[in-house]
Amino acid sequence: MPKVRPLGKPLAEKGKDLTAKSLLGKQIAQKKRELREIYGGVMSPADLDRELGFRSRGGGVAWAQMVGVEAIMVSPKRKGYETDLVAEKIVRSRMAV
Repeated sequence: MPKVRPLGKPLAEKGKDLTAKSLLGKQIAQKKRELREIYGGVMSPADLDRELGFRSRGGGVAWAQMVGVEAIMVSPKRKGYETDLVAEKIVRSRMAV
């Protein structure tokens, strides 16, 4: 019988979680660096479309709403999306099964 931690999770499974989390964290950090280098801290809806590969306008905005990335007001008429949040959602959606 495997040793059990107080939280009820076997130690063998704990190691797998840490490996997956560290890999996920590294991938998120890498994507954040890449997007910040290209777009800076805020992405426009057109930048979002381009990064996600949508050919028509509005696909990136719909994706952002679907995954829970809220737009921020860049000016009274313009909206943008935080690059770090977009990067995290992109990587997490790649990892989801």
